[in-house]
Amino acid sequence: MARLTMTQARGLAELAGQAFEGALDAAERTQREFTRASYRVLGHVPLVAGPARAVERVQRRLTAGVYGGIRLGARSVCGAVGGVLDLLHLKGRTG
Repeated sequence: MARLTMTQARGLAELAGQAFEGALDAAERTQREFTRASYRVLGHVPLVAGPARAVERVQRRLTAGVYGGIRLGARSVCGAVGGVLDLLHLKGRTG
């Protein structure tokens, strides 16, 4: 099995991070569309239309916060991987 060069390893790590971000964007978009449709239906029921709008606003903010936290965590992991690759590269050059 061939070993990866440092450039290949960095490229692979970057590609994995971008793929994760893309998948996360798609999941967030799908969830937002699904919940928007559900609240739209509830908006046609006079008894629950007002409370449903309030719950929708809270739910949108919470969901955005959760996805933001996931993004932050993923970027942190990618940064850590980059740091590890830097250390491995330096170690390989010095000893």
